[in-house]
Amino acid sequence: MISYIRLLFLCGVLMLMSGCIGGTTKSSSFFSLSATEANQSENIIRRDGPAVRLGMFAFPDYLSRPSVVTRSTDNVIIFDEFQRWAGSLENDFHRTLGANLGTLLDSGNISVYPADSLLSARYQVIGEVISFDGYLGQKAILDVRWLVVDEADNKAHGSMHSVIVEPVAGEDYAAFIAAQSRAVGRLSRAIADEINHLLANNQK
Repeated sequence: MISYIRLLFLCGVLMLMSGCIGGTTKSSSFFSLSATEANQSENIIRRDGPAVRLGMFAFPDYLSRPSVVTRSTDNVIIFDEFQRWAGSLENDFHRTLGANLGTLLDSGNISVYPADSLLSARYQVIGEVISFDGYLGQKAILDVRWLVVDEADNKAHGSMHSVIVEPVAGEDYAAFIAAQSRAVGRLSRAIADEINHLLANNQK
């Protein structure tokens, strides 16, 4: 009788371990930022335009992880292990910013961190991402300091502080990532405006 009970217990444990009893394991979703200012539905080759070296933008430690980061309150951060970046958020941010700037400046001369490049650039854009998260179903927030360096005279042209708040048009993570992409797009436009301003002044 005791052996029979032990056998039933062992079978139960094996069934639980194999997933035969209970729910199935939740699958992960993977996301990436999209270049909101770039037209990626047509064949485009750019050769001219201002030469810009983009990066690096330093990222805080809490964003150096595969999980998408949101908040429940200003002081409570949520790491969802099933909602993940397809690659590195830091690299994704630089890639998306570079694609946007290529379109906004109509330039094929954009060097994007961390890739090595032999491109000789007139301007370098560097910065620090202070935070890049937000509230699911509400808003995405990008808080970043940045500046443009004219490499001709190694002079920095001001220090900018951009706090970009983008509403989220949905309750799911896909809508949240889309809002984060739009926030990077707005940062891209601010940087492009500054570079165009410097170009105009240099032509006077």
